[in-house]
Amino acid sequence: MKFVDSFDLGYDRIELLLEFFDGKPLDQSCITDKQILSKIAKQILRGLSYLHKRRIAHKGIKPLSLFMDSRHKMKITGFVASNIEGSVAYMSPDYLSGNGDLWGFGITMLAIYMGKLPHSLKERDWASLMLAILKSPPPEASLAASGEFRDFIGCCLQKEATRRLTAEQLLEHPFILRSETNDDDQACSHTRDLCLSIEPTQLFKNFIKVLIFYKFYNFNQI
Repeated sequence: MKFVDSFDLGYDRIELLLEFFDGKPLDQSCITDKQILSKIAKQILRGLSYLHKRRIAHKGIKPLSLFMDSRHKMKITGFVASNIEGSVAYMSPDYLSGNGDLWGFGITMLAIYMGKLPHSLKERDWASLMLAILKSPPPEASLAASGEFRDFIGCCLQKEATRRLTAEQLLEHPFILRSETNDDDQACSHTRDLCLSIEPTQLFKNFIKVLIFYKFYNFNQI
C-alpha cells in the first residue's frame, strides 16, 4: 500500500494515512483464467524484483499478503511473516537463508489457480508441514493446466535455490509474456473507464472513506 503521510499525536501514538484501495486478499480466490493469472503474476514479480534488487526479502509471500482490486491491480503487503501460523505451507526448503520468496510465490500462484493448497501442504501441524516441504517432491500444477503454466510453476518450485529462477528471469517466461500483448490497451481502457464511471460525488465518497480510515486506524506501537 502506498504511504501518504503520518501524524505524531504524542503519548506514543502515531496514525498512518495510506492510499485508498478497494481490494481484498487472494486467500479465498480461485482463478483459472490464464490471462488474469498471467497479469497477477507479472505484477507480483515486478514487486519482488524491485525488492530483491535492493537486497530486501519479503519472507511472507502468500495469498493473504497479496491484495487485488476490481481492475486486477495488485498490492503486496505483510512484509516479514510476523505470524508463522498460516505461513509455513508457503515456506521454501531454504527459507531461513532468505531465498524463499519465489518458492512462496509459486505455491501462492498454484493455490490461487486451484482455489486451495496442494494436497501435500494441507492443514497439519507446522512440524509435519516443514518435514513434507523438505522431504516430499515439489507440488505441481495439474495436467488440466496449460503447459506454459505448468512449466512456470516448475521454475518457481525448485528445491535447490540455485536452480530456482529469479523474479527478473521469471518475467521473461512465456506465461508472463502472454499478458504483455494487451497491457497497453488495458491501461488505456482502465483510465478511460475511470474517467467515465467515477463521478465527482463518488470521488468525494472515496475521499471520505480515506478520512475515516485515517481517523480510526491507529497504531499504538510502531
